Amino acid sequence: MSVIKVTEEFSQELMKKMLDSRLDLKDYVLQNARQGDIQNIIDTIDQYGWTKQWLMNIGDRKGKILDQAIQ
Repeated sequence: MSVIKVTEEFSQELMKKMLDSRLDLKDYVLQNARQGDIQNIIDTIDQYGWTKQWLMNIGDRKGKILDQAIQ
């Protein structure tokens, strides 16, 4: 199998995993967050990142640091 073929298959698998994790997050938020409550939706996303799957986002801890830095 060529390097190009292996790289292509790896890229496709990675993209599928990324899409699946985003769909899982969407379902988690829809099932757990209070509709229309923006802060609760953000908190639910943070909770998902801490308890279900790592997310690359600012989150609750770094968010506080950034809030303090810009004030």
